[in-house]
Amino acid sequence: MTDDTQPDDKQPGQVAEQPAEYTATPAPRTKVLKNGAIYSMDTKRIVMWAAFRVIAYATQGKYGMTIVPELTAMDAMKRWEEA
Repeated sequence: MTDDTQPDDKQPGQVAEQPAEYTATPAPRTKVLKNGAIYSMDTKRIVMWAAFRVIAYATQGKYGMTIVPELTAMDAMKRWEEA
């Protein structure tokens, strides 16, 4: 390197960042925030995340010996409400 700010082209593994030549097109059911971040509005993913969260809580700690296939949805919800 010749100085601290300019990389030497002969150094391996150094790639200069290039601006994107395209703009991202959001998929259906997504929103773009003011800062440019894209997030999904997919309700199925939200519901699945919530279900996994409840099941994870209902099978750890004092419920750590629970056999997951034997856990009913109502028992999992009851355990969640007790927290």
